[in-house]
Amino acid sequence: MRKSTFRDFQKGMAAAVQATLKTFAPEQVTYISLLMNITPLCDCWGFSTQPLVPDIGIVAGDDITAIETASLDLIDADKLIPGTLPDQFCPPGTEGHLFQRIHGKDPYEQIRQSVALGLGTPEYTLVEIE
Repeated sequence: MRKSTFRDFQKGMAAAVQATLKTFAPEQVTYISLLMNITPLCDCWGFSTQPLVPDIGIVAGDDITAIETASLDLIDADKLIPGTLPDQFCPPGTEGHLFQRIHGKDPYEQIRQSVALGLGTPEYTLVEIE
């Protein structure tokens, strides 16, 4: 995906989520994100590589935007497992989110588009359960 169309793609993704969520009563929806086996490519590719970071756990709540923000925040570039990133994805520099360094696109654009459509808020509180 070209950098020039990334924002439009994220806007379309948020609109698709909005349309889907209109079919459910808000009080009957819970969002769950499994932060395990995180790889540089989308699961839709049909193949995988080694995980980039150690398994983080499960994030759940009733605000999809907060869940997505927490998920991105918990994927810490400082915890990149050495040797797991294919050569073509070696992140330049040390600034920005791990996915931004790998793909050259800001993953928080998804959050901005979600907020713009009123899907939720990026604010969250983590409660750790063991």
